[in-house]
Amino acid sequence: MFNDSQQSNNQNRNIDGLDDKDGFYITGVLHGTHGQYAVNYGVIFIAQCACEVVSVAEAHGVANGAVLTLDIEKLTGTTAAGSGTSVLLAQFDLNGTANTVVNKNYKTLTNRTLNAGDRLALKPTATGGYVSIADVIITLYLKPLGKGHYR
Repeated sequence: MFNDSQQSNNQNRNIDGLDDKDGFYITGVLHGTHGQYAVNYGVIFIAQCACEVVSVAEAHGVANGAVLTLDIEKLTGTTAAGSGTSVLLAQFDLNGTANTVVNKNYKTLTNRTLNAGDRLALKPTATGGYVSIADVIITLYLKPLGKGHYR
């Protein structure tokens, strides 16, 4: 049982109740060499309720062999894929070491809150071309905001 000061302290750290809520995962996969074609990237999620992106993880089975980065973008209203607002402070390097999971959390994310109807999309930037990238996987962890899930 919490005494009054402990309970107050816990409430201050968890003002929006986000820690009390069940989160959910979204995964986007570009199997095999599908990541070598820009047309295969795009919208991977449509928010059904207000929610917040808590963390994002990325891995790829084969490094690109040239400069290729991957961004997660937030799309609102009728914004087209490729024209959204970045969710990452720094994009994932798809030319980085293969089979290495790279994690980003709230400290390395921005524009994390989504309203119902907002979308998330994968946005590649291939200044060195799509050379040999393969088996790209992205996993996002989100939690509902507002009164959903236990609040």
